[in-house]
Amino acid sequence: MHYSFVPHAQSIVAPIKANNGRPSMKRGTLLVGTAIALVLAGCAHPMVWNKYGATQTDYQQDSYVCEKDARQSGYFGTGIAGAINMRDFFKHCMVAHGWTLQS
Repeated sequence: MHYSFVPHAQSIVAPIKANNGRPSMKRGTLLVGTAIALVLAGCAHPMVWNKYGATQTDYQQDSYVCEKDARQSGYFGTGIAGAINMRDFFKHCMVAHGWTLQS
């Protein structure tokens, strides 16, 4: 049997605090950053991982371990560069667990 799995996207919600009724640079930056992230997410293809003989449980266990290791391994930087570095770490970890990324 051969299974393919597509991880679910996670969303991040950040609170916006009022600035005595005045527009806030942080709020504007957050809105622009969110807009850019949504555009990039819409253009991105989902990662589909394959492993011969694997079950959904196998995928969930391996992806959990890889995400946990990525988060505990250290600081990847900020912004898009940090997200790319963390994604690459996750990919290398999944490959080390026998998974291949479908292109």
